[in-house]
Amino acid sequence: MNILDAHVHLWDTEAFALSWLGPELNLRSQYLPTDFEQTAGPGSGAVCVQGGESLAEARWLLEAARTSAPICALVLQYTPAAAGWGGVVHEALQEDTQKVIAGLRLPARRASSTLEDVPQLRELCEGLIESGGLLELLTRGDQLEAVAQLASDFQDLTIVIDHAGLGADEPDELWKRGIGRLAAVPSVAVKISGLFAGPWATAVVSHLLDEVPVDRLMVGSDWPMSTRVASYADIVERTQSVLEELSDDDAAQVWAGTAERVYIHR
Repeated sequence: MNILDAHVHLWDTEAFALSWLGPELNLRSQYLPTDFEQTAGPGSGAVCVQGGESLAEARWLLEAARTSAPICALVLQYTPAAAGWGGVVHEALQEDTQKVIAGLRLPARRASSTLEDVPQLRELCEGLIESGGLLELLTRGDQLEAVAQLASDFQDLTIVIDHAGLGADEPDELWKRGIGRLAAVPSVAVKISGLFAGPWATAVVSHLLDEVPVDRLMVGSDWPMSTRVASYADIVERTQSVLEELSDDDAAQVWAGTAERVYIHR
């Protein structure tokens, strides 16, 4: 099975700081592209999502992607700043001569349900459209209707929803209604990732498969964060089990095709 893992993280705290990486998480201080390749197996590909927000980290990831075959694309973290529409990492966007940065991720879980309090959101969307980048969003379920409205306002912008718009949260009617709204907007894709910490993963994926076309769904392991729940092989096996009713063609879309189109052939 061809897998393009749509959500992995890499870091090296000897090169840059990660304020959230404490001993209670039981994670190493260094996860390199070679570590991912050894974990996932030869020939594996991945989209790497920045876990922190510093320019130093963005530049480290850019160099890792330039020199490491497994990393097919990068998504950098967006934090507003005066440097430009790309915020703190704007300079890294300008330095990306090989065009491996696919877009920016906005961590919006602390924002309001309407997203109206997100600074410079419209400028970010306009900048991404002009540069050919995508917007990735880390959200709560009650924010998805606002995301759908944002996608309608910026129809030329590809938007990707991390962790099914839930992460470890329990799905509710607001989430279901939001997924329905997102499913009606062709420029929105959803990641099946970061779900297996909760007992409702199977129900969440089943709902996504019922609502969202398979060519807008993609699988991501959330490695190495996922190692707190299960091994990489176990995450892949669990994901296979909830996708087992898909046809071979549909499964190929979810495991690799959607991510290739969204991140590589954009």
